[in-house]
Amino acid sequence: MMLNAQQLDQFHNQGFVILDDVFARDALNDIERAMRHLVWSFLDKAEFAHPGIAGSVEKGDELDGGLAALEAADHAYVAQLYDTMSELPALLRLHGGKGLSAVVNQLFGKDADAPLYTYTKRLRIDPPQDDRRTYGWHQEVFYTMPGSRFIQLWAPAIHDATMANGTIEVCPGSHLDGIAEARWEQSPGRALQVRVVDEVVKKYRPIRVELELGQALLFSGRTIHRSGSNTSDKIRFSIIGMFHDVDHRDFRPAKVSFDFHGMTPREFFERQFAASDEDQEVA
Repeated sequence: MMLNAQQLDQFHNQGFVILDDVFARDALNDIERAMRHLVWSFLDKAEFAHPGIAGSVEKGDELDGGLAALEAADHAYVAQLYDTMSELPALLRLHGGKGLSAVVNQLFGKDADAPLYTYTKRLRIDPPQDDRRTYGWHQEVFYTMPGSRFIQLWAPAIHDATMANGTIEVCPGSHLDGIAEARWEQSPGRALQVRVVDEVVKKYRPIRVELELGQALLFSGRTIHRSGSNTSDKIRFSIIGMFHDVDHRDFRPAKVSFDFHGMTPREFFERQFAASDEDQEVA
């Protein structure tokens, strides 16, 4: 899966390259099976607080109807499902493939087996007609380790990425101009936006990159890009992630810090031993 001279030139001049046959159909099928399983798992969990929710979803409609039911009941279920999916082996195997790592290292100009630091390995879930968590024009430099050198991955997971379901858009050549002027925008109910100002975007000719299952887009961390609006009737599932050059002088890994959905370890500890403490006080 090594790149030819034309592909290398495209990446260095345009800031992105499209790869064919990156992910095998069996591996993508594993992603779909895992997602379907998770939806039913969380529907069962939601049944305690929302009786009948699992029965409201038809078998085979879990990817759209099931996720919609969970979202309608409580977004927390979808958030937990999303965080669960990010740590499943089915997804981690895609980011850890030797062929993909070798290509990224080729783009960095490094040995094929040089170690890479992977970050924000996710399966994005973008429902139809919902832009609350859709990003405007941005560079990823403010969403990751400051000053790091990295390459991004974006690929369809369950359906082809089309204009209708809001495939990714890029500004060719924008990576050559460094970090663009941007605005930090944070508002309730919406994803954090570090949005490149309109005057900068107008300098380029954005293109939409339609991808078939198995294909992937690799692009520079400084390429200006955004997700399109999903105007289809199905959820768009996208494989995303970053590959960081660990030898770059400004690379510092993110410090792992876990937040917990619901009960914290301390709260669990106190609940476990509260009864025995009360018994000792009575005695």
